[in-house]
Amino acid sequence: MLKKKDTKINLYLIISLVLLLILWLMMGVSQDDEFNEYSVFVKYRPTTQLYFKSPLGMDDMPPDFPEKLRTKKAIYDDFVLTKHWSDHEMINIIGGILILITPVFLLVGIYKQIKK
Repeated sequence: MLKKKDTKINLYLIISLVLLLILWLMMGVSQDDEFNEYSVFVKYRPTTQLYFKSPLGMDDMPPDFPEKLRTKKAIYDDFVLTKHWSDHEMINIIGGILILITPVFLLVGIYKQIKK
């Protein structure tokens, strides 16, 4: 008799998918407006935007600046420049740990799923 293959998704894959969702909503990458360096940071509230860059750089906002770019500048200021609860060093360490363990759970989950 043929055995029915177990198609249940393993726990590692579920955990990695939840961690990926958390990382996508709560972590961001910002580009420094002065030196063009990239940094990873923890967002103070969930949002689907992952990459934050100031449309002005280090320049002052001119009076005729387009409204769409004003909105982008306001979002950049809100998430990157304004200090929130997420600016504590411990929160950044926890975010870094999440970034490191998510691929581990994902790879172990994929390996176990293929191995079944």
